[in-house]
Amino acid sequence: MKGAAQVRQGWKHYRKGDFAAADVEFTKAVEGSPRLAFGHLQQGMFWLRQDRFKEAVGTFEKAVAAEPTNPAPAFFLAVAQEQAEQSEAADEAFEKLKTLCPRHQGLTSLRLLRELRRGDPLPILTALGFGLAPGQKPSRENWRSLAAGIGVGDPNWLPPDLSSSNYLMGPILLEIEKRLLGREFPTLERRPTDILQEIEGLTVPKRDLSQEFRALRTSCASGPRFRKGKRLLSRAIVAEPEEKPKELAREAIALLRLGRRLNPFAFRTDYHLGEAYLVLAKEKQGQPYQKFPLLQAETAFLQSVRMDGVNPYVLYCLAFVSHALGRPLTAIDAYTKATERFTKLPEAHYGSGQCHLLIGEVSKARDLLLEAVNSDLALGKERLNLFATLLREEGPEAFAHPLPILPPEVTADSEEVSPPPSRDEGPPISPEQAP
Repeated sequence: MKGAAQVRQGWKHYRKGDFAAADVEFTKAVEGSPRLAFGHLQQGMFWLRQDRFKEAVGTFEKAVAAEPTNPAPAFFLAVAQEQAEQSEAADEAFEKLKTLCPRHQGLTSLRLLRELRRGDPLPILTALGFGLAPGQKPSRENWRSLAAGIGVGDPNWLPPDLSSSNYLMGPILLEIEKRLLGREFPTLERRPTDILQEIEGLTVPKRDLSQEFRALRTSCASGPRFRKGKRLLSRAIVAEPEEKPKELAREAIALLRLGRRLNPFAFRTDYHLGEAYLVLAKEKQGQPYQKFPLLQAETAFLQSVRMDGVNPYVLYCLAFVSHALGRPLTAIDAYTKATERFTKLPEAHYGSGQCHLLIGEVSKARDLLLEAVNSDLALGKERLNLFATLLREEGPEAFAHPLPILPPEVTADSEEVSPPPSRDEGPPISPEQAP
């Protein structure tokens, strides 16, 4: 097919991050076969990934004119017009797509994106199985469409014409996160020092002979406390609110602290203490974490690095704490370090995507969210379900909070800017109130 070589070269440049060279190759592909839809489609998809929506609309319109009975150009035209805020034109393209291919793989997700951006998404989210009231069951057929739309489910029983599309799932995730993050992060802050600097060059301490003997003497007393503490922590992490996870976490902390006093060199005690403090810091889903337990968790994870060394999971936990404290720049650095050590860490990719969205880097955020969801679909499903549940319980007014603004960097030539007052934030927690 004419233009195929240029298209291959264009995507090769894109994957390397050379967008200018890619643009040249896609232009050549279009110029080589202007009456075929292929080159226009590929150029339009490239522009979609660059958030050049109006340009994408133009080239998809040419693709539709070249092949008016092909559903692919109509689908991408509807996607581009929706994101270019050309609502009426997007609706027309959507209806044309329904006529050309009533079971097109993108119809369900495209309808969801449209409702998220300019309608009432709760009915379709409920029909797809998200945010259901107790005892409510989703439609089987709609659940199949949803499962295919985000790439989950057994392909042996899913309709063969349904599959996931990053060009839709990316914008859907962005719409969801824009609403949830405004609730979860009332304010942002710049951390004056990089937390990673605090762990550079640290080496795990070695026990001398006297410490080894002391550990042997106390192991009979410390071991049972560690094991019981970790069992309680495991229960607390997965416990429902009615099971009182914070009480379980407090019991676990007391046992782990006692075990650590008996045996300061016990492996990963501080790591588990950090996890327990995260349970204490967590409020109802969709609300900010409590700050004081987060700071305790950060201290515990840093001590874990000092005692047990650096690993991807403790880096992820440090990143998550900074993230929950509203420090996206510090969190991005730590998330990046975690994924450098272990590439397949979808929670880190998703958290980093959220942080990039918080600082206004929308394209990077979308790419990271998609990378995470394509690796672990449960991450996307959890956020969709949370959004739908809050929408059902609290209504659209629950998402009236805009995304917070990162304060400007303070330099020697600038005055320090105080962060704006917190919204929906509870009273401060004093050390006396902390466990």
